[in-house]
Amino acid sequence: MRNVLTKLEEHKLAILFCDLRQFTNLTEKLTENKDQFPQGIPFLEKLLQSYLSKASQIIEDHHSGWVDKFIGDAVLGVFGLHFKEYYDRGIPPTHRALYSAFEINDFVSGVLRKEMENLFFVLHDKQQFKNIKDVTKMLQVSVGFGLDFGSVLFGEIGSDDRKNFTVIGDTVN
Repeated sequence: MRNVLTKLEEHKLAILFCDLRQFTNLTEKLTENKDQFPQGIPFLEKLLQSYLSKASQIIEDHHSGWVDKFIGDAVLGVFGLHFKEYYDRGIPPTHRALYSAFEINDFVSGVLRKEMENLFFVLHDKQQFKNIKDVTKMLQVSVGFGLDFGSVLFGEIGSDDRKNFTVIGDTVN
């Protein structure tokens, strides 16, 4: 894309934000209590890797979107950025963004929760915890979403030393 687009262009796009709920609290608990959770950091790393990889796959491979960026545990997905085709397979970008949100939610509330619970107890001795339900409750992450559609500016933006392709505008904020 760098050779195709050299200035900001206006596009009507669908924007999807998704981030893990309670992730900051989980991170604080696992990193502040290193004696109780000695494998907290590797656990968090695996959690983020699994979530971000699957969210990217869903957005890009399943619904023809584009992952603009990751911001910690947040993902910014863009839909409708086709230079020759506005609709992909006849499905408007707003629908593709919404379908991505549904699919990411299903993954986080099902597969990811079970995967993380199993991994946690592989990394940490189950017998050291008095109440397993408290630990599993602590691991119950969910995902929140923001969806919008409208005019955005797309292009290479940044400083003199570092630039990225991204989207900006009221629809993104």
